[in-house]
Amino acid sequence: MKSNWVEMIVGAVVLVTAAFFLTILLRGNGGSSSAGYPLMASFQSAEGVSIGGDVRMSGVNIGNVLDIDLNPETFQADVTVRINEGINIPTDSEIKISSDGLLGGSFVEIVAGADENIMAANEHFIYATGSISLLNVLSQFATGASE
Repeated sequence: MKSNWVEMIVGAVVLVTAAFFLTILLRGNGGSSSAGYPLMASFQSAEGVSIGGDVRMSGVNIGNVLDIDLNPETFQADVTVRINEGINIPTDSEIKISSDGLLGGSFVEIVAGADENIMAANEHFIYATGSISLLNVLSQFATGASE
């Protein structure tokens, strides 16, 4: 009879632990809020950026990447980002893909402009700079140096 109680307690602990991890998994991104508004940008290359990745301004996380698609007409990467509520982005701001370092991952960075007008939901960035492949830069340097 005593072993039945022990088995029930162990089973309950396993179920509670599984429920805990399931809620963390379903919340995603550490439970970041989905409140905010979407903005769009088109890049020549969105290499290294992934859905759910950080969107930063001045080193502070202000949102995440919602979607990445190839535009069949322009052959550019169309990226949709979600900006946290309460963050206003000037219309002349630049969006670019930056790297955390030589071996670090990529993230989307917004460099604030000086315009007094603020971007509205679903607006497109005018200034966008895609990712730069370190391998391509080194390759071009080596090729250019041998000529």
